[in-house]
Amino acid sequence: MSQAPWWRDPRADTLWVVVAALLAYGTALAGAFVYDDLHSVRDNEAIRDLGNLVAFLHRPDMFSAADMRMYRPVLLASFALNHAVSGPEALGFKLGNLLLHAATAAGVLAVARRFAVGRAAALGAALVFAVHPLGSEAVNMISGRSELLSICALVWGVRAHLAAQDGVRFASLATLAALVVACGSKETGVILPLLCALLELRRGVRRVAWRGAVARLAPLVAMVGVYLAVRQEVLGHAAVPLRGWHEGDDPMVGAGRSPATQLMTMATLLPRVLAQMVVPLGLSLDPRVEYRSAVDGPVAAGAALVLGLVAAGLWRPARNPLRAFGVAFALGTALPWILIPLNVPLSEHRYYGPLAGAALVCAALVPRAAAARLAVRRGLAAAAALWLASAAVLSAARSLDYRDEERLWQQVRAQHPGSMRAATGLALAAIARGDGAAARRFIHEALAIYPNHRPARENLVEVELGMRAAGDPQVALEHAEWLKERDPANPFAWLRLSRAMAAVGERSGDPEWFARAEAAALHCLVIAPPKGLAYRTAADARARRGDPEGAIALLDESIARGLAHRSVRVQRAELLLQVGRRGEAERELHRLAAEDPFDPMVIVALQKLRGAGPGR
Repeated sequence: MSQAPWWRDPRADTLWVVVAALLAYGTALAGAFVYDDLHSVRDNEAIRDLGNLVAFLHRPDMFSAADMRMYRPVLLASFALNHAVSGPEALGFKLGNLLLHAATAAGVLAVARRFAVGRAAALGAALVFAVHPLGSEAVNMISGRSELLSICALVWGVRAHLAAQDGVRFASLATLAALVVACGSKETGVILPLLCALLELRRGVRRVAWRGAVARLAPLVAMVGVYLAVRQEVLGHAAVPLRGWHEGDDPMVGAGRSPATQLMTMATLLPRVLAQMVVPLGLSLDPRVEYRSAVDGPVAAGAALVLGLVAAGLWRPARNPLRAFGVAFALGTALPWILIPLNVPLSEHRYYGPLAGAALVCAALVPRAAAARLAVRRGLAAAAALWLASAAVLSAARSLDYRDEERLWQQVRAQHPGSMRAATGLALAAIARGDGAAARRFIHEALAIYPNHRPARENLVEVELGMRAAGDPQVALEHAEWLKERDPANPFAWLRLSRAMAAVGERSGDPEWFARAEAAALHCLVIAPPKGLAYRTAADARARRGDPEGAIALLDESIARGLAHRSVRVQRAELLLQVGRRGEAERELHRLAAEDPFDPMVIVALQKLRGAGPGR
């Protein structure tokens, strides 16, 4: 009897799933930093230093170069390690995302197999997840790694818990480690103990070995408690605060959308998501959203469809445990963005977890077709192969859109001409290539669609200030004032306002504006933990007023307070050079270069030093 070829061995199935994921999404490696990648990865200085690994555990302000605070220490650690291994280019980060996706697909296969479904069912479901275009945003956007890490950890945590139920030594520790990774990557990770509890109950309440179940679940519940306590300490809230939500003001902002409006809107959107899981067409980085505030036909029909499918999937779970578990996994990873009014109601990267759950449901349903006649099975296999090939091609093509941010948002605009996010994205692309006039045009277009969009106003301030003589500092001041009035406790709003005031002073020649700019910058020391950036901004206003010695005095005060960030020292050295104190400037810059010879700020400052004449 001849031995079957190795590629037909069930042990090779994991290889096929990984290869399918790499082939479908391999074109992601040609991608660039886009959208949220810019502030969270490309411009985030915190991830450039492995010395920050401990700080990530208690510094939510390190999440982004923008004024965004999130507690995701494992995600930031992965970025820092990625940067240390592969450098600052997008390719290394994209490769990290691609490998995480392949690992998650392999985890889906491992979980499906453990529920004793047929080989074809488990392999088919994992292949669907591996190549499905709904994973495009999570894989291609480096900032989408929060989904990849969290869902990968959840899937493998589930697999480890199944092994622990079988008595595999140290498997419970693997589940606990997976929980730490999942929670440290995204808040959705807290559902792992609930998923593991469902695994304990999958054969029915009467068949649960309660002592063993409690021993396996208790450490997970305790770890979630620790995680929530840490979030409370570093963020000021353990869960998402609900008290700010109310009806009416602005449904495009999460805080202006009531829970009722959120649910009714989702009732009309979720059927679209379910349809795209079957036929992945019409995918967009900015899906159309029509906000609903009253129960009408589409709302009732959508709610009935979604609730009916969930009820059917959870009905009599002991008869088909994998079907019920897949529905629970999809529901658990989707409920946060279904129930919580977020600023962007629909984003493709959030479908990643529900897609994994849907793949498990597919694996659970396939065995029912296995009893069909041979001709029917062959027809189904051919149809499945055609679907997989088409989905893989679509995923590869969509990944190519991420090669360039302008190309990406042009695709969105072609689908949705009234997209505010597309106009904002095109503005950012214009800023990146140094085209301030185009950026200004796109930002005004975005504000015409949605006047209250804060990021667009922030970008407009930066564009007007960055265009120097061609910019309009009065426009920058107007929008900076608007932003400060709506968030007066935000130090970045005051720093932005300070720079706009200094620009107005420079254009008008009125020294009062420089005094106001300095006061606005130093106000940050009152409303937030002191940082050197406040002194730097105030020093810049004083220097632009024609008082570089006074600016140096401000930076000396910053250093004396222990706020001696490298940027403070570089700015001080440049001012020393400006006032003719060349020797002091040279000594400081050489000290900085010895600390980090590749720091771009220091390199530029040294170039200025070499180009300057002798000091006094």
